[in-house]
Amino acid sequence: MSLQPFLLLYLIVSVHGWQNADVRLNLDGDYSKGVGVLEMFFTSVCNPQPCTKTWVAVCGNSINFRAVSTACRQLGYCTANNYRISSNFSPSSDHYISNIQCPLVSHYQHDPLHLLRCPHGSVTYSGTKLCDAVFINCTSDCLLKDIKYPGQIHIQRDGLAPSSGVLQLYLNNEYLPLCHSGITQQAANSTCRTLGYTNALTSTTPLAKCNSWNISTELCTKSSYDCLTDCINNLKNYTKHLCSYYFITCTFNESIAAIESSGSQLLCSLNDDLNDSSDSKDNVNLETFKVLFSLAVIIIFCESLLTCIYCIYIHRHKCCNAYGRLNDQA
Repeated sequence: MSLQPFLLLYLIVSVHGWQNADVRLNLDGDYSKGVGVLEMFFTSVCNPQPCTKTWVAVCGNSINFRAVSTACRQLGYCTANNYRISSNFSPSSDHYISNIQCPLVSHYQHDPLHLLRCPHGSVTYSGTKLCDAVFINCTSDCLLKDIKYPGQIHIQRDGLAPSSGVLQLYLNNEYLPLCHSGITQQAANSTCRTLGYTNALTSTTPLAKCNSWNISTELCTKSSYDCLTDCINNLKNYTKHLCSYYFITCTFNESIAAIESSGSQLLCSLNDDLNDSSDSKDNVNLETFKVLFSLAVIIIFCESLLTCIYCIYIHRHKCCNAYGRLNDQA
């Protein structure tokens, strides 16, 4: 039996592990339940020396519900169900990060997708008692990948780390991987920013092949796009193709985050006419009709109101009926 598939799997797993600023929920050593103590991974913590990779406890002081919901979204959930702060939980680190506060926004589709996109303190070393930990319960019955829209990006994980896996794109009512040959490094960076990260590491080409979306991202000539959909070329001509799919690994660099923003559904969603579903088109047409009808009613009402005001203050010998028409006063 050939050792090539096993060697390739080893290389992928060894290279694509936890990345800088990844989060996990630690439930007594189980990180797969969507519930537990919030921890964050840093690849270079230098206090004390020497610098090392380590998990860092996230403090509960000043944290708000929007911040814990952002942590859940970073793990692929829509939002948090609840959270509590307690000193009874034992963090697995002697470092901590505190004062994470995410801004108020109107809807989770427009919220930050990465915890370090929010204002926060620096990583601190504690030789004695750590701060009170944050215990989070994410809403497990709602996943971001299920909020489907044309152009939706999803990483099909190869493990527990939310930042690496097979890159998938939602088009024509289905998720499919993207062919490796069509994705440039700049496009990979834009993909990661769509998901809240700052940039992508260099990708390897997996041995496996499967039906994938065959698209070109040659228009993505710079790394400053916030959405992968900004740099897809000839999207209306996309096809399914048997090819090696793209395995992506995203990371977070705070120096890049200071000058580059991240995407969201509001920014990155494609037009619905790229979806072949007649139902979705009918829904769009119905919503358009409702908006136009509402505008017509408002215009008629305003016209009647202005006529009445003119009647009352200019022609005092006349009055208005209910339809805004002038009547002779008896």
